[in-house]
Amino acid sequence: MRETEDIISNLSFSHDGKNVVFDRCHEGDCQIQVYNLETGELAAYQSPRNEQWTMGKYSYDGKKITFSVIPIKPNDDLDLGNMQIAVMDADGKNLKKVTTGSGAKLYPTFSHNGKKILYA
Repeated sequence: MRETEDIISNLSFSHDGKNVVFDRCHEGDCQIQVYNLETGELAAYQSPRNEQWTMGKYSYDGKKITFSVIPIKPNDDLDLGNMQIAVMDADGKNLKKVTTGSGAKLYPTFSHNGKKILYA
């Protein structure tokens, strides 16, 4: 049996420098995690089984995280043509998808005042 390592990507600091949000993937199962640099506490936000969450980014005030939601097809392939953008509180509560429609929606980031989200 071959052991696989976790892959960590898409790191983003909170503006106060106290936390880092990032993707952690193990054998295709990915989740958004937040590491508190002061306390060493690690929080993991697990997506539902039919979604993969990725590319988290803090709001300027550090109260929210925006990220891309990739649907997972019944055959376990990622549905990159139907991605959405979501926002949740920094503690993982109050999740809300803020886009609809088809298309890839990547690398979301908040405007400085937190009222808008820009994505590619």
